[in-house]
Amino acid sequence: TFTDGTDEHSQNPKVLFDDVALYTVELIAANGGGDDTVTKVDYINALEALSVTVSASSAEICVGESTQLFAAPSGGTGTYVYSWTSDPAGFTSSEQNPVVTPTVSTTYTVDVDDGNHTVSESIDIVVNPLPVITLGNWPGQLCHEQEPPVQLTASPAGGVFSGNNVTSGGLFSPEDAPLGWNVITYTYEDSNGCENFAQDSIFVDDCVGIIDHTIKPEVYIFPNPNDGFFTIESSLTMSKVEVVTLDGQVVYSENVIDKKISISSMSTSGVYTVRIYLTDTNNNRTVVNKKLIIN
Repeated sequence: TFTDGTDEHSQNPKVLFDDVALYTVELIAANGGGDDTVTKVDYINALEALSVTVSASSAEICVGESTQLFAAPSGGTGTYVYSWTSDPAGFTSSEQNPVVTPTVSTTYTVDVDDGNHTVSESIDIVVNPLPVITLGNWPGQLCHEQEPPVQLTASPAGGVFSGNNVTSGGLFSPEDAPLGWNVITYTYEDSNGCENFAQDSIFVDDCVGIIDHTIKPEVYIFPNPNDGFFTIESSLTMSKVEVVTLDGQVVYSENVIDKKISISSMSTSGVYTVRIYLTDTNNNRTVVNKKLIIN
């Protein structure tokens, strides 16, 4: 089909080929002195128009997850070069099917070049945030035999508790739990399928000869948060101080006989529990747990 106002009598016609095929071109030139014919057999190879379709293994993901992008070109010369970009900017790739891990919802665009033409196509990847979990006011310490089961709470509601001697609904039984630190995990999945968890530890003590808990020992950690340099001060004499990670690993331990000590050897940022062993004037003992944040 001739286009742009040209026809078969034009010197330089423009032609739109309707089908994919090899075309023979014939030119007849004539004047008053005669005519001449030139034929080019299979001279023009009309290819399928270049196009590209994009897709993803998952167009909706959660923060921290990855998805794979797919570019499916067709037509053109059959030899393709790929160029991926993103909005917000920050991602580029020359792979046909790259794997991406966006932290926010992002539009990915691929340019496909076959040496003659370039086409573009885009896809939106939705990134859903992880649910924010807040643990309730869990006890830091419980007696092994004296305490009844304790109902732990967390929000959003509807998640699952797991750990030593805790039911999926959050009922913790210190009587059946091992002595020492018990790590409890709360896991929650929201309506988008995004999952998050939070952890804390409960210390189970045998409570033999323990100080009467109607008398609350005063224990202070300052500053808190801190950079690893902090002071512990108590109304009772401290016999031992331990710093414990949330999974129960002791990373600092020191025997002391004082009501005030300073610690300057903690350098790794994170959330810790400080386990403080106290003794009164009658040589009764107790353990107080305090949360410590190192920036």
